[in-house]
This record gives sequence, structure tokens and C-alpha cells, in this order.
Amino acid sequence: MGKVWPKLLLLILPLIFWRWSYSESGLWWAESWSSVPGVMASLYLLYCGVFIYCRLFFFASVALIICLLFSIRILPDIRTQAQACGKTFKILQYNILFENKKIDNLIQFVKKERPDLIVLQEMTPRHGAALQGLHELYPYRYGGQPKVGYPSNQFILSRQPLYGMSVFRTDDDQSLIRGFWQPTPDVDIALFTAHPPSPRGQQLWHRRNLMFQTVTFLTGFVPVENTLVIGDFNLSSDSARYQQLFPGFSSLPVSSWPAISFFPAVGIDHLWIRGSARLCAREAVTQVEGSDHWPVLTHLGI
Repeated sequence: MGKVWPKLLLLILPLIFWRWSYSESGLWWAESWSSVPGVMASLYLLYCGVFIYCRLFFFASVALIICLLFSIRILPDIRTQAQACGKTFKILQYNILFENKKIDNLIQFVKKERPDLIVLQEMTPRHGAALQGLHELYPYRYGGQPKVGYPSNQFILSRQPLYGMSVFRTDDDQSLIRGFWQPTPDVDIALFTAHPPSPRGQQLWHRRNLMFQTVTFLTGFVPVENTLVIGDFNLSSDSARYQQLFPGFSSLPVSSWPAISFFPAVGIDHLWIRGSARLCAREAVTQVEGSDHWPVLTHLGI
């Protein structure tokens, strides 16, 4: 029995720590690491290999089962809804990365797929100049204009009208873009886009959470049926906080970060919709390179 307890503790203690971290709502690091299921899946896969090497097959089996349970939580690249969608519109969102030197990959993809609405984060004037060639395809845009710039480094392009666009600034000087998108002459959608900071510390974590509260408040005062919230929100969809965001909205998270092949990605580039519009499918566009995020293409039924 004395030899069994250390092995049981090795299996149980990480689960206890993960569960505490997942439930803890007041510490940035606890929420951050516990919402990445690949961490626990990788740990228990390592345990499984060590136990097999030591010929402890019972403990290896337990570790493998726990690994599989966490692996189930890892998001796929593509998700679809089982409902009929009818006419759909395509929305592309992408954190293009300030240092992205492969912007041509994005331009080629856009020219091929022609999404109806594009929402970008980490925009720079250099990127803006490179995207000027899309002006004929996307006559409606917000960002890059004099006295507007790129609010919180965001940029919006659309094939259909955008109107009433403005910037809402939070108390800590974050910029949220809001306005209306009109995909068809008889459908108006209230549009909110945001890019809160990555929670790399307690203060940044609080700033990110303040943006969630701000968007939640503002979406309660829209004069149209449909409301769309888009952005890189720097929050894993596997977190308890994500499950509580935006009651009454639909979402369909897919993996989007980090854009590397050897580690399971999480979903932090989100889209929520409320109203009669329907989420039909979302897909991480893994063939577009240059950023630490994958672009995400959403099919929206209207």
C-alpha cells in the first residue's frame, strides 16, 4: 500500500489543483492556465508514458483515461450547426499580428472567398496600406480615416453598408467599435467589435474583464433585432467565465490560437449573435499564415 499512495497522489493532485484553478474567479493565472485543456491532456499523456515505461499498466490506463477526458475538451478547427440556414453571409475575423510580413496570404484568401464582413485586430498603417487594393471589393470600411485611426488597432471592411459607426472609450481608455451592418436592405445588425488586452497579469486581466462588462452593458440598448459581437477577446472558450458571457447570445467557438501545429489550440477569437440570425458554421482558416492566430471564417444565416 505504501508504494501505491505516491502514484495515486501523482494522479489526483493535478486534478485537484486544476479544479480549484478552474473555479477560482479572482486570480488571472488560475483562470488562464486551467482553461487550456491541452495542458492537462499533455501532462497525463506524459504520466501514461512514464507508467508504461515502469510497467505499471493499471496506473498508465488511468492516466490515459484522464488524458482522453481532457482531450475531448480540445476544440476542433471546424464546427457546424445541424439547422437549415438558407441564405448565408461570410464573416472573417483575424488578429493579423503587428509583425505579420505575410499579409499577401490574407489578401489572396479574401479575394478568393470574398467574405461579406472582415474584422481585423493588431492593424498597423503598414497593413492598412497593403489592404488598399481591396477597396473595390470592400467599399465600406471603418478604421484608418483621419481622426479615427485604428481604435485599439481594429479595422473593419464590408461589402455591404456600414453606418452609425463610432468609438466607445472605456474608463481605462480601451476602444470599442460600435455601429450597424446592413447585409441586406431589410436587415440591420448592431455590430460591436473589441480587442481587450491579453491577461498577462492581474491589472491586464481586470482591464479585459472591464471590456466584457462594457460590451454586455451596451448590447442591452440596441434598437434592432440582431446584435453581433466580434473580436479577439483573449479568453478561452473552455473557461467558466466564457460560459457566463452574453446571456441570450449564441456562439460556436473553434480553435484559433496559438497557430502552431504541435500544441492543441484554444478558441479566443469569438463571435456571438443574438436575434433571428443564425450561426451555421465556423472554421479556423489554417492555410493563412503570418500570425500567431488563425483567421476564423463564420457562415451566418440571415
